[in-house]
Amino acid sequence: MHALKTEACWTVASVAICAVLSASACVAGAKQEAPIRPGAAGDTSSSDDAASKKNRLADSGAEDTSGFNRQDGGCGGEERKAETRLINIMLVVDRSSSMNTDAGSGSRWWILQQALKDALSDISARVPLGLTLFPSVGSGCEVARGSDAIDVPIELGTLSTILDTLSDNPPTETNGGTPTTAALERVLAYYTTGAGARLEGEKLVMLATDGGPITCDERFAHEDWTGPGCPEEKCVRNWESDCPFGNCCEDNGLSCLDEGTASVVLELAEVGIPTFVIGITSTEYENTYGTQMLEAVLDDFAVRGATARVTTPDDPYSYYRATDQGGLDELSHVFKSIAGKLVTECVLELVEPPPDPALVNLYVDGSPIPKYGADGKKNEKDGWTLDPDSGSAERLVIQGEDCDVVKKGVESIEVRYGCPTVILL
Repeated sequence: MHALKTEACWTVASVAICAVLSASACVAGAKQEAPIRPGAAGDTSSSDDAASKKNRLADSGAEDTSGFNRQDGGCGGEERKAETRLINIMLVVDRSSSMNTDAGSGSRWWILQQALKDALSDISARVPLGLTLFPSVGSGCEVARGSDAIDVPIELGTLSTILDTLSDNPPTETNGGTPTTAALERVLAYYTTGAGARLEGEKLVMLATDGGPITCDERFAHEDWTGPGCPEEKCVRNWESDCPFGNCCEDNGLSCLDEGTASVVLELAEVGIPTFVIGITSTEYENTYGTQMLEAVLDDFAVRGATARVTTPDDPYSYYRATDQGGLDELSHVFKSIAGKLVTECVLELVEPPPDPALVNLYVDGSPIPKYGADGKKNEKDGWTLDPDSGSAERLVIQGEDCDVVKKGVESIEVRYGCPTVILL
């Protein structure tokens, strides 16, 4: 396969037979130059991806009929830079004692660390990351005030610091509480009025927890507490059948669902800061009333946080769900799926549909990427397809290993009209 010689490209006079469109995956005003692609000059990681792309047509025996490699101009056109999103991610992580629960190959806490390392290593050099733990280190069941609540401020290249912080500060006993509300309040302040307000680009939250937000104000534990108790329907201990008769929370405010979290998640979304909700649970108890109630709470957070997943009868969860039984692989997949969506989209929204879907070709870094499957049939292989789910030909979907290459960072993506599509069956 020959690289595209952009200096030899032009549009044939009087006949608009080519168009070049760029991905619309970034928000206006929040753009950055795409990083060096794998195998390019300045990147010493690996040349396998680039070599694979360049050899795909040759290995398959398919003929490049697109005309884009002809030095007489072929279909013409011009090159556009690929656009990637400039994003900042604050990891908000639950370190209550339940995170010590065994999850197969290790505790939930250990698996969380490994999953973050596995999922974020590829993007940590170009995506600023930060960390807020709840409860804060050395605070019982509380979250520190002001900037002290931010364990790792958002910067580039902080993943190793985040992993060290998690390793050095394991889960702690919180008397049954989980101060999610306070943690998110501190993050909201950081992003809007604190040091994070100066960050360029989009601001995002990844909330990782294994339960709902539960009050843990230590004054509720005092024997002489005379304030109002928690209503029966909001008492998490009741959900978990700890009290077969009556209301476990009748005489105190402990183990009560903290409804403030939902309000803070919504407030974050209203100022343009979405919250991705990652919940770690156990399939052993998935049909119990307590688990169903807590999962409904996490679903509500995902909806309020503007990140709800598309649900199906087989996968009815709006939040990103991982289970103890799924272990490290499942949690890594969850984080990777979120990171992949955030960094660079593999779905290109075309400015206008191609005049003829049979005359469309995709170029990534100057190399044509074949379309797999005849008649645009959707499949799970590499390459690309015009997405039939969009109801028209206005969306191009990059698939499989080619999508993986794009997500790691490329310099240019081109969609061109006018020449026969290169197809590998």
